[in-house]
Amino acid sequence: MERNKMYKYKTIIFDLDGTLFKTDTIFVEAINQICMARGVQTWEKGKLIELIGKPTIDICRILFGDKITNKEVEIIQNEVRSIEEKLLVQSGKLYEGVIKMLNKLKNADYTLCICTNGSDIYTNRILSNFAIKDKFSIIKSRIDGLTKSQHIIQILDETESCNAIVVGDRASDFESAEDTGCLSIGVSYGYGGDEYQYANFTAVSTINIYYIIEKINRIYYKVSNTIINTKKKEIPLIVGINGVDTSGKTVFTKDLANYLKKLGFHIQTIHLDDFHNPSEIRHKDTNPILSYIHNAFNLNCIETELLKPVISDGILDKELTLLELESNEFNIIKKYEINPDTIVLVEGVLLYREPIDKYFELRIYLDISFEEVLKRASIRDGCLMGETVIEKYRQKYIPIQKWYIEKYQPVKKSTIIIKNDNYEKPKISSNMKNLFKEKEYRIGFRTAAEEDLDDIRKLHKEDYVKEMLGVTELPDKEYLKAKNTKCYVILNGTSEIIGIIEFFSISWRNRRAELSIIIKSEYRGKGYGTEAIEKILDIGFGELGFNRIWLRVLDYNRQAIESYKKAGFIEEGVCREESFRFGKFKNQIQMSILRNEWIHRRN
Repeated sequence: MERNKMYKYKTIIFDLDGTLFKTDTIFVEAINQICMARGVQTWEKGKLIELIGKPTIDICRILFGDKITNKEVEIIQNEVRSIEEKLLVQSGKLYEGVIKMLNKLKNADYTLCICTNGSDIYTNRILSNFAIKDKFSIIKSRIDGLTKSQHIIQILDETESCNAIVVGDRASDFESAEDTGCLSIGVSYGYGGDEYQYANFTAVSTINIYYIIEKINRIYYKVSNTIINTKKKEIPLIVGINGVDTSGKTVFTKDLANYLKKLGFHIQTIHLDDFHNPSEIRHKDTNPILSYIHNAFNLNCIETELLKPVISDGILDKELTLLELESNEFNIIKKYEINPDTIVLVEGVLLYREPIDKYFELRIYLDISFEEVLKRASIRDGCLMGETVIEKYRQKYIPIQKWYIEKYQPVKKSTIIIKNDNYEKPKISSNMKNLFKEKEYRIGFRTAAEEDLDDIRKLHKEDYVKEMLGVTELPDKEYLKAKNTKCYVILNGTSEIIGIIEFFSISWRNRRAELSIIIKSEYRGKGYGTEAIEKILDIGFGELGFNRIWLRVLDYNRQAIESYKKAGFIEEGVCREESFRFGKFKNQIQMSILRNEWIHRRN
């Protein structure tokens, strides 16, 4: 089982126009009615669609000129609302499959939110008309002076989440996601044209949104955990991603890279297709199958220019001039930057063979049937090869893949095998449970409940605890309900409560929390505190998604300070005369640990 567990994304933030609601079904007609009423020429649908999502005052200036007054804008806005309200019932539509997608997400326990540039009246009217308002826990509409990024931060605070997935169709949606440290899914069917390409992931339909979110939390989550647990501190990790033609290697590598980048890792991708040999080398053998196997790719270049220097030096900063297949000329320049913290993703066919196979510390294999290969080939390559595509795959590419699979056994070599016959529902088929043995603790945690208050109060009554924490009052029911606090009781092997540990003063938007721990007197000095701290760090960084966990401790409490250091905390400085104890001011040592330090330490 994984030693480190990265958080899952459970909060999903949707844009409205162009993502859930097909805005043009009411907007185009409403605007043209306004134009006709004012004797202004109506607009083509395509031109009006470009205005969707813009503030009303900007739309009015585009339609009626810069001299339009605020009073006139207000009148037009009210007229548009009145027209749209009628059109919404008559012709308004959600995108096909929206309700099914929302229901599937709700049934999977995701927290759904709306963050839109539309007004509160507009937003609620649409959600109510289609009876989907109750599916959203939080709805944020446009407020003058607040950006979408600020609204997303509010949602993170209100849902007590450090991370979310933002789904939209415009570059502004994805910029807001980036600003707030969230993942993004761009829908290609919306009004943003090709702006969806700026997102971390791309959805081609509404139901595809659900499947991408599930892939993020089931596939990329597990694969990334395995990668993170394999990576050694200050040594680049080289990961191979292999599969037959059309198995989905390129898309998988792109999505995995985006997922890992959001976790804070530096990623360098190397695509085997960038290292084709010139045509005269690729076709120098008379047997096309053997020629492809031996001559298609310049594997020696990948080894000598990239992989070998990375292993020997731990760093790389190099530009390579690569072949452009269409012109058969070396005119493509690509830069490769690798440092000791880089995860290198190498993807391509026929990958796990010499001379480069020995450089992969982790191997991934995307497994699909050859029947599926033919289906995908006819779609992907049909426009290039025409009707000959199937025959070419049967006569050349499939025999090549079969030879490779039989000779090099890529499935047996791989740590992770992903069954990818269904693009939307891939499955990890390898047994990953024993990849990493989970550390065994003598203690366990349980979220503190009202029935635990008597035990918690007893702990706070101990003289040592009163001195160290400056206790002036005993916890009550409200203590357990405190906002931005996560409190756990510490249990020994017989389920006896031997302490409490909590995160408090949590800032979800800043991804930080303060830590406090109390261990029962008879269990102090026996390593239980250190174990509890290590375990709570797994929760804080792995499950909750914090970036920084910090604490303060009296400077003369050396036992506690050493325990924190043992768990990876670093002294940041002295808070001089921070606390008043027994008639004197005492210094506090401030200590903290960051998520990347936790990852390196666990590895």
